Amino acid sequence: MTDALERLIEAVKAGSYVPFLGMDNDHVCAFEQRDIDLVQQACRDDMNAALFLKGILLPDHDWGRAPGGQMWVQRSPAAPVWSGDGYPPARGLLLAILRAKLAENHPRQETSD
Repeated sequence: MTDALERLIEAVKAGSYVPFLGMDNDHVCAFEQRDIDLVQQACRDDMNAALFLKGILLPDHDWGRAPGGQMWVQRSPAAPVWSGDGYPPARGLLLAILRAKLAENHPRQETSD
C-alpha cells in the first residue's frame, strides 16, 4: 500500500489524478470503492468529500486551516503536522490525509512539500 499511496500523492500534487493507474489488485484492494470515489471528489475540491475521507482514514486526527490557508491534520498537539500547502483547500486536506496515512507505514516521511 505504501507504493500506491506514494504514487497517489504524486498524482494529486501534479493535478493529474487518475484512480490507481497502473496499480495491481493488492494496492486497489487497500482502498474501498467508496474511498476511491471520495479521493476523486476531493481532487475536484469537494471539501465535504475530503472531510468524510478524513473521518474514515484518520478518525483520531484533528484538522484545520493555518492562517496562510494551508490545510493540515494532526493526531495530537505533540504529534507531527501533515500538511497540503499551496493547493485548493479540499485537495490540500486530501494531501495532508494521504501523507499522514503514509506516515503510519513509514514514520520518517516528510510533513509537506
